[in-house]
Amino acid sequence: MIGPVPGPPTQGAQLELRPSLWRYLQTHRAPAFMLALVAVVLFLRGGGLGVLLAVLIAAGGSSLVSLYFRRARVVVTPTELISTGLVRTRKAPRDDIAEVVAVAMPRSHRASRTFPHVFVLDHAGRRLARLRGTHWLVDDMRRVIKQVGIAPRKISGTTTAKDLAASHPAAVPLLERRPILRNLLVIVPGLALVAVVLTATD
Repeated sequence: MIGPVPGPPTQGAQLELRPSLWRYLQTHRAPAFMLALVAVVLFLRGGGLGVLLAVLIAAGGSSLVSLYFRRARVVVTPTELISTGLVRTRKAPRDDIAEVVAVAMPRSHRASRTFPHVFVLDHAGRRLARLRGTHWLVDDMRRVIKQVGIAPRKISGTTTAKDLAASHPAAVPLLERRPILRNLLVIVPGLALVAVVLTATD
């Protein structure tokens, strides 16, 4: 959980922070292993088509990660908050910031490992910025909170995306509230791809 945030914001200063690649690699070892396992099966059992797909999976995954860490950042200026992800950039005047929520959320199901998250919300409860503990260092989360200048609302205990949506419905996307559905959308196509390649090369 995010601890105390010392001192007032630095007036007239601009803060720009990026997520930590090292933190991401530490916390995404299991998904990376599963992706690598699929690629290895395709490579060993799929013949020429399997080799091609394995190369495409490896290149596609590494390219998306690389693109994210080149683009992603949170910028807090004296007048606005700018949050850039893989595809989208959100910009909002500082006056639109109404609430900061600090919460410990599980990676997937409630019993899985938890990570700190910070949500910066507007007056309608919409997400202006989000810092995930799987991507961001806790010290950088504190720096953003300090620069925004709003004491965070700290939710105790482990809170799932579904729990958070009960009080802040616009903070988390629908698929995140349904982790089983989200996982199926990733796992089922992957297994189907392996099955098709193995069948085609028998």
